[in-house]
Amino acid sequence: SSDVCSSDLLGISHRGKRYFANECQREQPALRQMLFSPVMADVCRATLGDTAYFFFDQYVVKGPEGGLPFSWHQDSGYVVAYGGPPDHAPYLTCWCPLDDATLENGTVRVVPGSHRAGVIPHVKREGSNDLAVDVNEADSIALEVPAGSIVAFASMTLHATGANRTDRPRRVYLAQY
Repeated sequence: SSDVCSSDLLGISHRGKRYFANECQREQPALRQMLFSPVMADVCRATLGDTAYFFFDQYVVKGPEGGLPFSWHQDSGYVVAYGGPPDHAPYLTCWCPLDDATLENGTVRVVPGSHRAGVIPHVKREGSNDLAVDVNEADSIALEVPAGSIVAFASMTLHATGANRTDRPRRVYLAQY
């Protein structure tokens, strides 16, 4: 609603609904064991080739019973919106659920092949502060995966997450290369 107190909203985090913590490996260096593990190296080699560089990490929590959805967007849309070049090299997002990711708790949905369109202009959504694009959801697929999975997609892939309608938080660790 428009009467949200400023203390209930910080960027795209909303008190009790969803939280984004950036660059977690700076505060918790032990995370680097995962970020630079043989498994992540294999994922990078399979998708990016022999040369890949770590770019960014983020911890995302959707609160229980009403954890907010996250609008359709491209990760590259955020790079451009915050001053990066529109023609930047695409990068790899590894969406790693720490809990089973289901439709009920707001798993990720993607539009296959959408990365081929380049960076699409995004619009800031009032109320959520999300940068977003309009998508025909009939073109999307939901990826229900168990905890410990890695959902890998290009930074220009259109994706979104749904609301968490369960009584437990839904947690994801995101690594980008």
